[in-house]
Amino acid sequence: MARFLAIPSSASWSYNMRSDRVLAKKQQTIRPFDAIKYGICANCPAGCGVKAFMNGTTPVDFFGDEEHPLNKGSLCPKGFVLYVAHDHKERVLVPGIREDTCTAWKQASWDEAVATVADKLNELDEGVVLALPASTKAPMDYVAGAEWLASVQSKAIAPAAFVPAALSVNGAIAKMFGLPASELCMGSQRDWAASRVILVVGADMAAETPVTFGPLEDARDRGSQVLYVGASAGMTAMRCNEALLVLPGTEAVIVAAIINVILRAGKENKEFLKEFTEGIEVLRSAVATTTPESAAKVCGVTAEEIENFATLLTKKFPISVKPAASLDDDALAMCGALVAILGSIGVSGGGLNMPAVSPFRAGTGEAVSLEQLLLDGKCQAVIGFGDWASRLSGGERVRKALKACKLVVHIGSFNDATRSIAHVSLPAAHWSEYATLRDVSDSRTLQWSDALLPSAGKSRTPLDIFTAIVAVVAPEAKAPWAEAAGEDDQQRMASWLLASNPLTAGISLADLAVAEHKSAGGVQWPCAFAEDVKLEISRFRRANIRGANVLFKRFSKWPGTSFRFPTENGLIQLSSVSAPKLPVSVGKEEMFLVLSGQVLHSADQPAVVLPVASINPQPAATLKLKTDDKIVINSAEASVNASVRTSWSARPGTINMEPEYAAVLLPAGATTVAIKVNKA
Repeated sequence: MARFLAIPSSASWSYNMRSDRVLAKKQQTIRPFDAIKYGICANCPAGCGVKAFMNGTTPVDFFGDEEHPLNKGSLCPKGFVLYVAHDHKERVLVPGIREDTCTAWKQASWDEAVATVADKLNELDEGVVLALPASTKAPMDYVAGAEWLASVQSKAIAPAAFVPAALSVNGAIAKMFGLPASELCMGSQRDWAASRVILVVGADMAAETPVTFGPLEDARDRGSQVLYVGASAGMTAMRCNEALLVLPGTEAVIVAAIINVILRAGKENKEFLKEFTEGIEVLRSAVATTTPESAAKVCGVTAEEIENFATLLTKKFPISVKPAASLDDDALAMCGALVAILGSIGVSGGGLNMPAVSPFRAGTGEAVSLEQLLLDGKCQAVIGFGDWASRLSGGERVRKALKACKLVVHIGSFNDATRSIAHVSLPAAHWSEYATLRDVSDSRTLQWSDALLPSAGKSRTPLDIFTAIVAVVAPEAKAPWAEAAGEDDQQRMASWLLASNPLTAGISLADLAVAEHKSAGGVQWPCAFAEDVKLEISRFRRANIRGANVLFKRFSKWPGTSFRFPTENGLIQLSSVSAPKLPVSVGKEEMFLVLSGQVLHSADQPAVVLPVASINPQPAATLKLKTDDKIVINSAEASVNASVRTSWSARPGTINMEPEYAAVLLPAGATTVAIKVNKA
């Protein structure tokens, strides 16, 4: 087993949250100011508190909010430079229209731009689909506005449908727990103080969301066992107590082998399985052939290492499992089965803590592939937020189909790849420029974020943009939140969302947005009743944390049901788990493309000019590559230009890239692929 020496806290990154020295002193600017505003950084799923010192409407300084329980006054580099987005050279400031993507943009008024969208929608043929995609990082007001437009357009598909199958209602997690993976964060990083074992599967959290990694290091230093299993030998692996480094795409196999060891040793929680689960024998059969010996041949580790790792997971209770966002359905199913057989569900410090969760984005049906709709010619119009086109897998065939669409509308703050293929450009306000509800996935919280910067140019909020479009295409349509409480549409939308969802029905707008009521850190859900909001978790030095820190509370019923779990019979369905599929093979001259999971930017940040590909120094030397060299990465689907970064965190035979830039290389629905590399 690979063992790494944990780096002491004094050597942690400068923006690590761990030091009490940060808490001891309030952060204060030396510049003149007359007000302080508080917001929530939306550059990644962590959701750090941000404090802006204002002189009138002009911000004079930014700091982390020392009252916020997550970042405690610190910010990562992305948070510190959020003001750069406001007047970035690629900022889109006025609406634009054009007949086709070969002609130059023509500046237009908002009325002209919206009328163009409405006219082109009316020209669509029957049976043709209007797609309104959204990433998991899309702002809530975009999601609400897109859902509203879809409700008045019979040919429209709402954003909740455009999620990876693994996160949808037909994914393995939904079949097992009755709740889509997009809603499933059983605990959070705030709950790790009570965890005795924390298993990170595939995610390099220290690089992806460094602020979120602070509580994990806290738990390690208090004596919790922090373990890593995955393909990256990055900072997370180095800072864990133990790391099991496996070949790319084998995460499902290695977790299945660990389950095999636990079941064969009789270390499962038999009482929990008997009372709260169904199908343990089906699970036992599914992993029966995935022995440590057979898994070792596939995963690139030894059988002894797997045995030892499984033993570590059963020595302490409770266990919390944190999977990467890029894992496939098989791997997520195994992670869910692991916490279930150990009975580590519904207790503080336990559970399966999925990334990118929200109580509002589950969808009601099967996941829809935008890529497949485009390839089948069923989608001829797309309205989306940010650089969504760059995240589409399927290669050049999908991009050719997208360019053939009759209408592509870009709602965004910056001139990016999606805008380059759009017919209408609608400038969106940056997340820091307006007050709204934020659902923070890593902490499973709802928080209200104030506007930190004045609006740039003629930009509008996504909600205002959809309101303007609906007013033209369906003048009689009334927003679902029209009668909800609030001083403006953002507040009314928030009130309506909260009240209409049983998981958040107990939370009021006042709990989040009214200064005398709200607290740094917001409210954790589920909160079905007002009394649920009053729960306080006092382990943090500052901030009044409210709401339920544990999903599926032990021996309590699920909101709106007579069961503990929202499955048909109220039991965890272990029978939904199937044997893990073997990973793709790689030829002698090929390498694995590994999705890093790294969150380098949000949907409304400037696009990266050239994506970075991390390569281990040893194969890089063989290929005569060094840092900053330009390369061409080829798969069967497409080619991508990238810049090299040599890093020991990338294992030999792999190239690590951020998912958003690697998507074009992947077949639709895949997470790993064989690639070839050539020097540009």
